Amino acid sequence: MTTLYVDNIAPNLQSRVAIPGHVIQVVQSDTSTPHSNTGASYSHTNLTGSITPSSTTSKILILVDSVGRMYRNAGAGSTVSVLLYKDGSAVSDTERRYNGYDNGDAWYDAFHVGITYLDSPSTTSSVEYKLYAKNTAATFNPEVQFQQDSHKSTITLMEIAG
Repeated sequence: MTTLYVDNIAPNLQSRVAIPGHVIQVVQSDTSTPHSNTGASYSHTNLTGSITPSSTTSKILILVDSVGRMYRNAGAGSTVSVLLYKDGSAVSDTERRYNGYDNGDAWYDAFHVGITYLDSPSTTSSVEYKLYAKNTAATFNPEVQFQQDSHKSTITLMEIAG
C-alpha cells in the first residue's frame, strides 16, 4: 500500500473542469427602464443580457421573465408579438404571441412573457441576447409597454458544458 503525504494543496485556477451537461456559468441581467412602442415594427424592450462562452461546444440556456401590457383604442382587438434577438438577428424559434380582444372600449391588457430557449452559439466571443416586441395591430393607435409601474424584467443566461 502506498501512502501520500501532502503539506499543501493549491488549486489550479487556470483550468476549468467542464462536465457535459453541467452549468459552467450563470449571468443574469434585469431592467426596470420603461419601454413603449406604438409602431408596427419590432423594438427593443430594454432587456439585454450578454455572456461569453468558455468553449465553442457550450450551449446557452436563455430564460426570459417579463410582464408587458398592450393597449388599443375602441373597436379593435390586439396582438403583441415578442421575439428574442441574438447579436442583432431574430431567433425565429422564440416568437411568442399574446392576444387581446375587442370589447368595444379602449383598454390595457397585461400579459406575462416567459421564454426558455437553448442556443448553440459555437463561439468563445461575447454573445448578446435582447427582447424585442411589437403590437401587430397597425391601426387604432396600438401600443405595447414593458417595465411600466416599476415592474422588472429579467434575462438569465446559463452556459451548459457541451
